[in-house]
Amino acid sequence: MTALTTEAFLQRVQQQTPGSAAEAIVRLRQQSVRVEAVQADPLTRPGGMVGESAWRDQQHAVRRPIKILLAGNKLHVGLVTAALRRTALDGAAEAPDSPTNGGMASDGVTD
Repeated sequence: MTALTTEAFLQRVQQQTPGSAAEAIVRLRQQSVRVEAVQADPLTRPGGMVGESAWRDQQHAVRRPIKILLAGNKLHVGLVTAALRRTALDGAAEAPDSPTNGGMASDGVTD
């Protein structure tokens, strides 16, 4: 469909008989009037419910591996944190209780 220039449009309108132009305008107005009961939802997707379902399935397929990866990383971080905390607690517990000579004073005298 090609766009009409203003002059071409005026010539087309002038070629129409007065009655047919009025009828055409009335017909176009009726076609362009929106029915009040029917309103389009601006958030609906093309394709209706089937399109919405397909979109949700696609989003689920994209998000699932990400959720699995994040859950694995969270578990890994938890295990590393627990291991470091245990090492720190073991190291703190051994430091005061571990004299260099097995509990003996280091005065140079041996038994």
